[in-house]
Amino acid sequence: AYRPIALVLRQVATVPLVQPIRKVSDALLQAMASSCDAVAALEVLQEMRGHSVPWMRPTIQTYNWAIRAAARMRLTEAFPGLLRQMREDNLVPVSNCFNAMMHGYLKVGDHAGVLRTYDEMKKRNMSPTGYTFNLLSRSFAS
Repeated sequence: AYRPIALVLRQVATVPLVQPIRKVSDALLQAMASSCDAVAALEVLQEMRGHSVPWMRPTIQTYNWAIRAAARMRLTEAFPGLLRQMREDNLVPVSNCFNAMMHGYLKVGDHAGVLRTYDEMKKRNMSPTGYTFNLLSRSFAS
Protein backbone atom coordinates (compact mmCIF):
# COMPACT_ATOMS: atom_id res chain seq x y z
CA ALA A 1 0.00 0.00 0.00
CA TYR A 2 2.93 2.35 0.66
CA ARG A 3 4.95 1.53 -2.45
CA PRO A 4 3.27 4.25 -4.62
CA ILE A 5 3.99 6.84 -1.91
CA ALA A 6 7.62 5.72 -1.76
CA LEU A 7 7.86 6.16 -5.54
CA VAL A 8 6.54 9.72 -5.26
CA LEU A 9 9.04 10.44 -2.48
CA ARG A 10 11.89 9.29 -4.74
CA GLN A 11 10.76 11.67 -7.46
CA VAL A 12 10.19 14.63 -5.14
CA ALA A 13 13.63 14.12 -3.58
CA THR A 14 15.22 14.98 -6.91
CA VAL A 15 13.52 18.41 -7.04
CA PRO A 16 15.63 21.22 -5.53
CA LEU A 17 14.28 23.09 -2.52
CA VAL A 18 11.72 20.46 -1.47
CA GLN A 19 13.09 20.17 2.05
CA PRO A 20 9.88 19.14 3.85
CA ILE A 21 10.26 15.72 2.22
CA ARG A 22 12.03 14.33 5.32
CA LYS A 23 8.92 15.05 7.37
CA VAL A 24 6.88 13.19 4.78
CA SER A 25 9.37 10.30 4.87
CA ASP A 26 9.19 10.22 8.68
CA ALA A 27 5.38 10.25 8.50
CA LEU A 28 5.51 7.39 6.01
CA LEU A 29 7.79 5.40 8.33
CA GLN A 30 5.46 6.13 11.24
CA ALA A 31 2.49 4.83 9.25
CA MET A 32 4.46 1.73 8.27
CA ALA A 33 5.41 1.11 11.89
CA SER A 34 1.81 1.52 12.99
CA SER A 35 0.60 -0.93 10.35
CA CYS A 36 3.42 -3.40 11.08
CA ASP A 37 5.00 -3.09 7.62
CA ALA A 38 8.58 -3.39 8.86
CA VAL A 39 10.05 -4.57 5.58
CA ALA A 40 8.79 -1.48 3.74
CA ALA A 41 9.89 0.78 6.62
CA LEU A 42 13.42 -0.63 6.47
CA GLU A 43 13.45 -0.17 2.68
CA VAL A 44 12.49 3.51 3.01
CA LEU A 45 15.18 3.97 5.67
CA GLN A 46 17.80 2.47 3.36
CA GLU A 47 16.71 4.76 0.54
CA MET A 48 17.01 7.76 2.84
CA ARG A 49 20.50 6.65 3.88
CA GLY A 50 21.54 6.50 0.24
CA HIS A 51 20.72 10.15 -0.45
CA SER A 52 23.54 12.64 -0.75
CA VAL A 53 21.15 15.52 -0.09
CA PRO A 54 21.55 16.36 3.64
CA TRP A 55 17.88 17.05 4.33
CA MET A 56 16.93 13.61 2.92
CA ARG A 57 19.19 11.77 5.36
CA PRO A 58 17.55 9.91 8.26
CA THR A 59 17.30 11.42 11.73
CA ILE A 60 16.98 9.79 15.15
CA GLN A 61 13.20 9.97 14.75
CA THR A 62 13.47 8.16 11.41
CA TYR A 63 15.49 5.38 13.03
CA ASN A 64 13.11 5.25 15.98
CA TRP A 65 10.17 4.56 13.66
CA ALA A 66 12.15 1.89 11.81
CA ILE A 67 13.03 0.21 15.13
CA ARG A 68 9.39 0.36 16.23
CA ALA A 69 8.29 -1.22 12.97
CA ALA A 70 10.85 -4.03 13.36
CA ALA A 71 9.81 -4.53 17.00
CA ARG A 72 6.13 -4.82 16.10
CA MET A 73 6.94 -7.44 13.49
CA ARG A 74 9.31 -9.27 15.88
CA LEU A 75 12.30 -8.65 13.60
CA THR A 76 14.73 -8.28 16.48
CA GLU A 77 17.61 -9.46 14.29
CA ALA A 78 17.43 -6.02 12.61
CA PHE A 79 18.29 -4.12 15.83
CA PRO A 80 22.12 -4.51 15.84
CA GLY A 81 22.29 -3.39 12.20
CA LEU A 82 20.11 -0.36 12.88
CA LEU A 83 22.35 0.68 15.80
CA ARG A 84 25.42 0.26 13.57
CA GLN A 85 23.79 2.35 10.84
CA MET A 86 22.99 5.10 13.35
CA ARG A 87 26.67 5.23 14.31
CA GLU A 88 27.65 5.33 10.63
CA ASP A 89 25.23 8.25 10.15
CA ASN A 90 26.77 10.04 13.18
CA LEU A 91 23.53 9.78 15.16
CA VAL A 92 23.30 8.96 18.86
CA PRO A 93 20.37 6.73 19.82
CA VAL A 94 17.99 8.06 22.47
CA SER A 95 16.16 6.14 25.18
CA ASN A 96 13.09 5.74 22.95
CA CYS A 97 15.17 3.73 20.48
CA PHE A 98 16.38 1.39 23.21
CA ASN A 99 12.89 1.11 24.71
CA ALA A 100 11.51 0.09 21.31
CA MET A 101 14.21 -2.58 21.04
CA MET A 102 13.47 -3.83 24.55
CA HIS A 103 9.78 -4.02 23.61
CA GLY A 104 10.67 -6.10 20.54
CA TYR A 105 12.82 -8.49 22.55
CA LEU A 106 10.04 -8.82 25.10
CA LYS A 107 7.54 -9.70 22.35
CA VAL A 108 9.68 -12.64 21.19
CA GLY A 109 10.45 -13.77 24.73
CA ASP A 110 14.14 -12.87 24.51
CA HIS A 111 14.68 -11.79 28.11
CA ALA A 112 18.46 -11.79 27.63
CA GLY A 113 17.96 -9.32 24.76
CA VAL A 114 15.95 -7.04 27.06
CA LEU A 115 18.78 -7.09 29.62
CA ARG A 116 21.50 -6.63 26.97
CA THR A 117 19.68 -3.57 25.67
CA TYR A 118 19.29 -2.15 29.17
CA ASP A 119 23.01 -2.77 29.81
CA GLU A 120 23.81 -0.95 26.56
CA MET A 121 21.74 2.01 27.77
CA LYS A 122 23.72 2.08 31.03
CA LYS A 123 27.05 1.86 29.16
CA ARG A 124 26.02 4.93 27.19
CA ASN A 125 25.08 6.78 30.42
CA MET A 126 21.47 7.06 29.29
CA SER A 127 18.77 7.68 31.83
CA PRO A 128 16.13 4.97 31.80
CA THR A 129 12.53 6.12 31.63
CA GLY A 130 9.54 4.81 33.52
CA TYR A 131 8.71 2.79 30.42
CA THR A 132 12.21 1.24 30.52
CA PHE A 133 11.55 -0.03 34.05
CA ASN A 134 8.09 -1.21 33.02
CA LEU A 135 9.67 -3.30 30.24
CA LEU A 136 12.30 -4.70 32.61
CA SER A 137 9.71 -5.70 35.20
CA ARG A 138 7.53 -7.32 32.51
CA SER A 139 10.57 -9.25 31.29
CA PHE A 140 11.30 -10.58 34.78
CA ALA A 141 7.62 -11.42 35.34
CA SER A 142 7.33 -13.65 32.28
